[in-house]
Parts: sequence; C-alpha cells; structure tokens
Amino acid sequence: MSEIRKVFNGKLSLSGNNLLELEAEKFLVSPNPSIDGIFNLNFILKEKMPAKILIFDISGKQVYFNDLEDFDGTFNEKIDLGKNLAKGTYLIQVQQNGKKRNEKLILQ
Repeated sequence: MSEIRKVFNGKLSLSGNNLLELEAEKFLVSPNPSIDGIFNLNFILKEKMPAKILIFDISGKQVYFNDLEDFDGTFNEKIDLGKNLAKGTYLIQVQQNGKKRNEKLILQ
C-alpha cells in the first residue's frame, strides 16, 4: 500500500504512484469539512469508461472503495464514511484509465 507523504497546494499526494493527473470537470466535495462523515462527491470525467473511487486516511490505509464498472462520465452521490473514522485529513482519489485526481477531505 502506498502511503501519503507530500502536500502540494493543499492537496495530499500518494507516494509510489506514477499515475498522471486525471482531468475532471466540476470536481466538488461538500460539505468539506464534514462533521458526520457524510459528504457529496460530484465530478464529470471526459472519458466514458470504468473508474474507481478510493479514500485513504493520513497513514495511507484505504477506508473506502467504489469500483464504477459502467461509469458514464458523471458522478453525483452521497458517500457515508460512518462515524467510526477518526477526525482528521483524508485523501479522496479518483482513478480512470491510468490517471488519478486527488482531493483532500477533512472530517471534524
């Protein structure tokens, strides 16, 4: 498992990944910070093909996974991480076709 090790312009980066930056339109995480572990994730990807959503804690441990096999380019869903996760910084990573997009999520 890769670990989170760098912060660039407020975005966490996973070490050990050579994936290119994924272009996503209207990438929105709200509310952010999240008080109860529930937030909306909304994005549009230009390519219509399978995608994956992963969420990691600050130590690099994967806490969420969603395999979007029949992805049609638009994602708009509520994600509930539950109240059992520790407060802190998490990394949302969307992967598609060898590329990735990382966004920071704060749980309060």
